[in-house]
Amino acid sequence: VPDGVPSGSNWEPLCKEITALADAFSAHIDGQGFVIKGLRIARDGNYVGLVGFMFDDTTIKNLTIDDAVIKGEHSVGAAAGRSQNGANVENVKVTNSTITGTNSVGGVVGYNYSRVGGASGQGYTEDPAVVRNCSTDANTSVTSTDSNAGGIVGYNYGATIIECKNYADVTGNETVGGICGYSRDYHHNKDGFIIACTSYESATITATKHVGGIVGYTLADNQHTNTYMPIVACTSLSEIASTGTSKGCIDGRVDHNTRFIACVALKNGATKIVGKGSGEIVESYLYDADDVGTAAEVAAMNVAIDEFNA
Repeated sequence: VPDGVPSGSNWEPLCKEITALADAFSAHIDGQGFVIKGLRIARDGNYVGLVGFMFDDTTIKNLTIDDAVIKGEHSVGAAAGRSQNGANVENVKVTNSTITGTNSVGGVVGYNYSRVGGASGQGYTEDPAVVRNCSTDANTSVTSTDSNAGGIVGYNYGATIIECKNYADVTGNETVGGICGYSRDYHHNKDGFIIACTSYESATITATKHVGGIVGYTLADNQHTNTYMPIVACTSLSEIASTGTSKGCIDGRVDHNTRFIACVALKNGATKIVGKGSGEIVESYLYDADDVGTAAEVAAMNVAIDEFNA
């Protein structure tokens, strides 16, 4: 849509009221490099974004959303409020924008969700929900008045975030991250992934607790040992601003087991990779601003990535 949505209008998100998955948006938006400028959404409700709720064989891609002001409650993002099973958001840039909500607020997608099974007749596809190669710029801000705020995704549940970049300030009460606020496996055999993402030095990540340069809080459910929650080849250069103890340069808090593979972060308001809890840290490194990584460390990270890929 080259001309975008005029400033001052109040866009009604596509598929904002969902009583069954059949009501969800299941189509394809290819922006072909165009810009939607001046998007305005103000709703006292959930599933708030250009698209409210997207599901199954659905895409939003190749699009810039510029000068957006978006406000809602749960599941709020510039491109989509909620993206679920089989939905893909790819190559979406959010610039000069303000994204605000109560819970599960992301610069691009509010709630990225994959689940397995479901009650009879619900018809869940088991394909993953993926947010790939998306970004927010330094003139964008993402704010949750409660919890689960991320520069790219607010809540990542059994889903995948890959090759995304955050330059935006992210603020919330708790569970706030440069890339994602809260990320976990889906506890019936669906893994969660955050891969090759970066939160840059222009971004300040602020919360009272559970705040991290990449993710605020991760969980791999220890009652389902066959599920997996890795954070792989991610980098945080962002400032961590928190008075609480659960603040980490990569992850604010870990419950049960998360694997950190070949990640790098600066000590910038936090001094540990994980603020609270424990995870399996594999060839991941934390540096002061004037440090230089060694060739041996780079080689070890590459080996760890190769092993993960295998």
